[in-house]
Amino acid sequence: KECEELLKVITAERSKADAQQAQVEADSIRIEKEAKETKILADDATRDLEKAMPALDAAVDALEKLDKKSIAEVKAYAKPPEAVMKTMCAVMTVMEKTPSWGQAKTELNDTNFLVRIKNFDKDNIKDTTLRKIEKFTKDSNFTPKLVSNVSLAAGALCQWVHAMKIYAEIYREVEPKRNKLRQAQEKLESKQKQLREANAELKKVQDLVKNLNDQFNSSNNEKETLARTAEELKVKLERAGKLVDGLAGEKVRWTESLSKFD
Repeated sequence: KECEELLKVITAERSKADAQQAQVEADSIRIEKEAKETKILADDATRDLEKAMPALDAAVDALEKLDKKSIAEVKAYAKPPEAVMKTMCAVMTVMEKTPSWGQAKTELNDTNFLVRIKNFDKDNIKDTTLRKIEKFTKDSNFTPKLVSNVSLAAGALCQWVHAMKIYAEIYREVEPKRNKLRQAQEKLESKQKQLREANAELKKVQDLVKNLNDQFNSSNNEKETLARTAEELKVKLERAGKLVDGLAGEKVRWTESLSKFD
């Protein structure tokens, strides 16, 4: 009876495990598809942003060539040339500072000025700031080459202003895609977490079924062993009975034989 009860439990749990496994497999296929779609979104956004990288890399390379001496030459001007003045006003505009020579000199006096420029938060350039930057970048005389003829340091900073403008424009095109990507990634991560939890639950049920099977097999083996032992005892008893009956018959014959001798 114990084996029969175990068999009922095993059947129920196995049915539960099979249903969970089917669901997990279906979820895995769907999530794998979503992961591929998310990767396509990521590649698309990355590809668009890479359009801004040549200008950005060139600007960073130009800035890397600058040192404190280069910056000192710029801020040494009492009355800077127009190209230098325009460049520093453009830089101040990007940094959302007052576009004046006085403000520019204050920023140039900061020993971390170049570090701040190189690590500038280009992802968060405001629309109003971008429009102000365009007033400089649309000026045909505001080019890295022309400004560099007056000052190499100012030329590098001019190149940086142009790079910031290019990056900000492309970033605006990419941002909706990045938002869509971010939402897709969050959704995917949530589903992957749920899938991991479902797999963990499935393993628990499968382990339970295995333990119940082991228990059933153990009980069944024990039952079969007891049945074999009982059968063996029955055979032995039958043999013993036959032996006793045989000996009883012999006793009668011996008794009869002895009485004849008397």
